[in-house]
Amino acid sequence: MMRRSVEEKLLSWKEFAKRKPLVLLGIRQCGKTFILTEFGKEHHYSR
Repeated sequence: MMRRSVEEKLLSWKEFAKRKPLVLLGIRQCGKTFILTEFGKEHHYSR
């Protein structure tokens, strides 16, 4: 997978100790679900 700037932001969100719930906004069909699914696979989050 290509490294995207949003992935770097997700990593910083994940590493922040007092993180808030994640809200991902964007236009239709821009890859929101895909990037979160791949992020979860790479970082061992269960679905």
